Amino acid sequence: MNTATLHQGTILIVDDTPTNLAILVDYLAERGFDIAVAMDGLSAIEQISDTHPDLILLDVRMPGIDGFETCRRLKAQKDTSHLPVIFMTALSDTGDKVKGFEVGAVDYVTKPIQQEEVLARVTTHLTLRRLQVTLEENNARLQQEILERQRAANALRAANDQLERQALELKKQYEVVDKLAVTDDVSGFYNTRFLHQFLDQRVSTTNAAAQAMSLVFFDLDGFKRVVDTHGHLLGAKILKEVAAVVHHYLDPEDRLVRYGGDEYVVLLPDQERKAALAKVERIKEGVAAAVYLQEEHLNVRVTASFGLATYPQDANGKKELLAAADRCLFQSKASGKNTISVAGGDVWA
Repeated sequence: MNTATLHQGTILIVDDTPTNLAILVDYLAERGFDIAVAMDGLSAIEQISDTHPDLILLDVRMPGIDGFETCRRLKAQKDTSHLPVIFMTALSDTGDKVKGFEVGAVDYVTKPIQQEEVLARVTTHLTLRRLQVTLEENNARLQQEILERQRAANALRAANDQLERQALELKKQYEVVDKLAVTDDVSGFYNTRFLHQFLDQRVSTTNAAAQAMSLVFFDLDGFKRVVDTHGHLLGAKILKEVAAVVHHYLDPEDRLVRYGGDEYVVLLPDQERKAALAKVERIKEGVAAAVYLQEEHLNVRVTASFGLATYPQDANGKKELLAAADRCLFQSKASGKNTISVAGGDVWA
């Protein structure tokens, strides 16, 4: 592999399990990254001043202070608050995932670790960080130049025209960064950062007159078997093709979010349970009817299981809404898969 084409940087991996370290250290080092290792949260915090990492891969469950507290302390310190933190976790509880983002993580990967996914997420967040730093530096210099040249506007009018063009280009770059920050690199649709931003705006525990919001969790049935058969690269392509199928059934105001792994969230603003259920039924049928990896002549078929909850009917806030839909998804899986479970107890085959 030609590592010269990749963005390089220093990654601090914090994990007390040697097996997990062995999976990642050599793999990332071979791809041009400098690797530092810590076995617990306190030693990670202590060595940051020496290793100067650009990004931290942080295990959630560790001896001493856990990953959540470690991240909270890093974000509370001025010198480390800017560092991107990606959690590594085997936790499947929605509340724990939400907690990770609340303490300042930018992303998470689930165990068992998939090396290609870790590389993709690390590369994305390092690129975002470097772009943000560059833009901040360019913006600061640009603002200073504007102030200086305004003092001699008549003599420097031509230079101001150039600065305006630079400002326009800078704005375009910011728009690119903003889009990257809320885009999932596998599916091309929204990521969990967007999900929480959207729900924070639309779902409130104090707004008695809030409009309805239906939320759907779904994931692919038996997707591990598909990946074991066809490999991770083609598995990722199936995830992208499934997302395209689902998006076909959505209205312009709806949003599709890849939550992680083969799990997605569909946001249906201003839609009550009845209308949302009808749409989810169409999506379920469409996913099952589609044929995937046709270009590779593999003609794979998959099904999906769904969990539907509606705000404020089934939940008073963001966390409750996510948890209610997640519980319904679990119920669908337990009921035989390729089904829809609705908050309140109904299961639709």
